Parts: sequence; structure tokens; C-alpha cells
Amino acid sequence: MEPKCNYCATSQTVIYCKSDLAKLCQNCDFHVYYANPLSHRYTCSLICQKCFSQPAAIRCIMRI
Repeated sequence: MEPKCNYCATSQTVIYCKSDLAKLCQNCDFHVYYANPLSHRYTCSLICQKCFSQPAAIRCIMRI
């Protein structure tokens, strides 16, 4: 089961904020973090779609 947003508790988590250890939906990420200028310094990334608890590790292997 996919976790719900730590802020609204209704939408699926897509963003992980390492600074706050918070898991947020896209809508709450915009309203909570972009509303506060100090939060622009926080490190946020997409959340891992496998474990739903850590930042996603994106790896692209390009073949030539």
C-alpha cells in the first residue's frame, strides 16, 4: 500500500524532503514548501516507488 502525504493524509506521496524527513504529495509540496522562502534551502526529491520511504535513486544507462 502506497503511503499517504504526511501533511494532508489523503493523497499519494511523491516527494521526499530529507531535511524534514517528510513525505508529501505534489500539491502539499507546492503549498507548504514554496509558501515559505526559508524552505527553498531544503533538499527534496522524488520518493522511491519501490520502498516509499527514501529518496529515489535515478540511474540512466545510455548505450552507444
